[in-house]
Amino acid sequence: METAPGPCDGASVPSSLEHPVAVAVAWKCETGLVSDLLLRCGRGDHVALGRLFDLVAPIVTAVVAEHVAPEQVPDRLTAAFAEVWRCAPGYRPAVHGATGAAGGAGGTGAVAWILARVAEVSETRHAC
Repeated sequence: METAPGPCDGASVPSSLEHPVAVAVAWKCETGLVSDLLLRCGRGDHVALGRLFDLVAPIVTAVVAEHVAPEQVPDRLTAAFAEVWRCAPGYRPAVHGATGAAGGAGGTGAVAWILARVAEVSETRHAC
């Protein structure tokens, strides 16, 4: 599998992630940071949710924008992060792959978990 060098502790990011923005976001994330923020959200930490939003909103926005009209993006973005907040108590790095399903840099599995919540909002199935 091809990888791009990452800035954090020599980590690398799988170049096979489905969305190019995912590579950029995962590349700039500290190892395990997204996973740690999700765990903190699961414990009710609103500051962690804000940091998580700042970190992954670009990828969530890009993914949402591919599937809805531009005027719907803000509402879908809000719904996506509400779903992340609601489901965060069920996030488990060991189960959901803090190192990514493809064995990439720490945090990419957490980003994939977030994108799964975005898909749930898009499909209105809401199952954590």
